[in-house]
Amino acid sequence: MAAVLAGGSAYYFSVRWMPDPSVARRVGGQSVLLAALRIAGVTVAIVRGLEVLQNAGRFSKARPSAILKGLEPMSLEPLSIDIRTRRNWEDDFTPTPSHERKVRPDRPYVASIHWGGADDADAAWTKYNKAAPQRSELGRRIVLYILIALLVGFGLWEFARPSATSVESAPAETAKPAAAITKSGAATVRNVNDTVWDARAENVAEAFRHAWKGYETHAWGYDELKPITHSHSTWMNVGMTIIDSLDTALVMNEAQIFDKALKWVMEDLKFDYDGDSNVFELTIRVLGGLLSAYQLTNAKHPPLLKRAQELADILLLAFDTPSKLPLESVNFATGKPRAANGGAGPGSTAEITTLSLEFKYLSFLTGNKKYWNAVQEIGKVISKIPKTDGLVPIYVNTDTAEWANREIRLGSRGDSYYEYLGKQYLLTNEEVYLDEYRAAITGIRKHLLGLSNPHQFFFIGELPSGVPTPPNRDLHPKMDHLVCFLPGTLALIATRGKLTATMSERLALDHVDLLDLELAEELGTSCWQMYSQTLTGLAPEIVYWRAQNQQLFNEKTQTLAERELKRHQTGTASPRPTHVSRYLNSSLSITDNIPISDLNPLAAAIRPLKLGGPVEQDFAIHAQDGHNLLRPETIESFFVLYRVTGNPIWRERGWEMFQGFERWCRVEEGGYTSLNNVRVKPPTPRDKMETFFLGETLKYFYLLFASPPSPGDEDDGRRLIDLENYVLNTEAHPFPKFTAPSGFL
Repeated sequence: MAAVLAGGSAYYFSVRWMPDPSVARRVGGQSVLLAALRIAGVTVAIVRGLEVLQNAGRFSKARPSAILKGLEPMSLEPLSIDIRTRRNWEDDFTPTPSHERKVRPDRPYVASIHWGGADDADAAWTKYNKAAPQRSELGRRIVLYILIALLVGFGLWEFARPSATSVESAPAETAKPAAAITKSGAATVRNVNDTVWDARAENVAEAFRHAWKGYETHAWGYDELKPITHSHSTWMNVGMTIIDSLDTALVMNEAQIFDKALKWVMEDLKFDYDGDSNVFELTIRVLGGLLSAYQLTNAKHPPLLKRAQELADILLLAFDTPSKLPLESVNFATGKPRAANGGAGPGSTAEITTLSLEFKYLSFLTGNKKYWNAVQEIGKVISKIPKTDGLVPIYVNTDTAEWANREIRLGSRGDSYYEYLGKQYLLTNEEVYLDEYRAAITGIRKHLLGLSNPHQFFFIGELPSGVPTPPNRDLHPKMDHLVCFLPGTLALIATRGKLTATMSERLALDHVDLLDLELAEELGTSCWQMYSQTLTGLAPEIVYWRAQNQQLFNEKTQTLAERELKRHQTGTASPRPTHVSRYLNSSLSITDNIPISDLNPLAAAIRPLKLGGPVEQDFAIHAQDGHNLLRPETIESFFVLYRVTGNPIWRERGWEMFQGFERWCRVEEGGYTSLNNVRVKPPTPRDKMETFFLGETLKYFYLLFASPPSPGDEDDGRRLIDLENYVLNTEAHPFPKFTAPSGFL
């Protein structure tokens, strides 16, 4: 009985808390036993000793101190475990009376436990028995009952305690991340536990249907749903939730939802709102949504392209400025554009520079280069304005084409400038944008990277007064959730969307791309902390990292994280075979064609930490910043990181995030609500379902959990977004990569 309890306990702890799943080497039936013994070896040894005493009828009444005293002469060498097949064990071993009790004809493997060397196991048992007077049958039963009660009580506590992993709609299975099965060079990654992930993808599809139900019932035709009050809000009066959801319905094979949305677009969509309509938001959500739905249906619905062109022609009115930089908004009813802040300006750098993918793809589809030329002019103007190490302030004067302030950040008003530099290169293969992107990433490394305290996570800070001269690491540790787009962008550009799931494939990357991929994994882990270190398991809008003073770093006593930070700041090449091996307990040949997922799943997530303790250890959340808007940036990065590395840790973290949304944001009557404060349980609802929750957040969850597209299957690659051939805009609307006609360049 004690052996059964020991085995069960060891198995449970190996599955739930084993820090290094690579312990479970794939050697047939030994894998679980190896993992269990490696994690709970001492526990198994002690309980095995109790079992031997039970069989001999000698349980100790002595106090623990007396037992320890009796064991003092025993060797203090560590516990060793030998696991062999029955045939090999019987060939190499001559049974003794005590060993004969271990022979079980119904078990194919035999475990030999040695404490202090090959000859000390029986000696240890003998010494233990000598220190232990006989015990009555009643005493033996009491000991067993206590063990059973402890195990059952712990199991009940684990089952009943509240956590972000217990959602009513979630599948019952809680299996460990299964290793990815990869084929070198193929743009796919398959998981041996596909049925679990397929079920989780269906959970996301059900969430999409539930969100759509709320919108369809209470806000049909309006821009956004207010799920708590069963009402709606009007922003630009273009049915934005409908258009943002078109391609999500296609990705999830929700034909009925798509058909109803398509009918509304063709019959009821009008661009006639008499008020300021934001050019940037209309471009990424509406123009992008119409174009992506058109291409995902293989051009079967020409009205989608017609409506997209109609909208673009109106938006071009905002581009008619002396500087060629567009104004912030346009009035559909009057056709008049207007600058930001009621006409006073200045313009947001991110908004002005995040129009290129949509307009260029429209030119490609229609053959009309006026859309291409309009956004190409923006790129030329911005490229001529002086920058410091590729970094740009967050405001630009649309009249003079000069920076309107000095503040630099990758959150609001700065984020998608950097994102679209890389994605323009991927979409149209224009090398000039890759050069500008790499210059900007160099600046980010040099000026914006910080390290948190106490667990030393990387973070991206801000420079409210611009880049100091000379640089002095005067970094403000504020980080928006919006910044969590960066890990995905880094990983996407570094790999060009290709699966890089083995050490040999990773080492085939050039120095710059390899460094970017490593930084993506570092920052992806930091974004995960913004969720896991909160009371609700959901991230706030903004955190303030508890930053370490980098000027106090000491080269003689520096930690691994401090050394890594310095390497990234200076752009120093990674010591081979890359940072992954430095987080394992064994060496790894640089030529090994080993999937990253076969290693410690936390290896590519950098330091495997045991956090515990109070929440918000590495950052603070200010009272006005604790809200959650159902944002997609972190899950977007997890989707890209999983697709290009095959590491299942990103899926597992994504699943934890999804369950948090299900627990706290789902509204019973339909829809999901944003939250006022993630620092309290339960969080109060904000009564708004952003359109990007359907257009981006749920789409990325689904793509992360669904089986990736099969190589060579064009339809599969289109629907499930093969990252080698598609680029998603900043609103998660996919466009196929293309080469620009010669007349466009």
